[in-house]
Amino acid sequence: MLVCNDHVLKGIKLLDVPHIHKAPTGVTCSFCTKNAVLKLYYAHTPFSLGDLKKEA
Repeated sequence: MLVCNDHVLKGIKLLDVPHIHKAPTGVTCSFCTKNAVLKLYYAHTPFSLGDLKKEA
């Protein structure tokens, strides 16, 4: 999710503890048409199918 300065808090509340990085130049906010300043996203830990079999 890309957000402008006006929508940072809305994005943080919506995603509930996201990771945050500076947005790339030239992209727009996910809520409006202003230039985005931050990229909000979730990160996950990759796993292999072998890990699932060990738990079974």
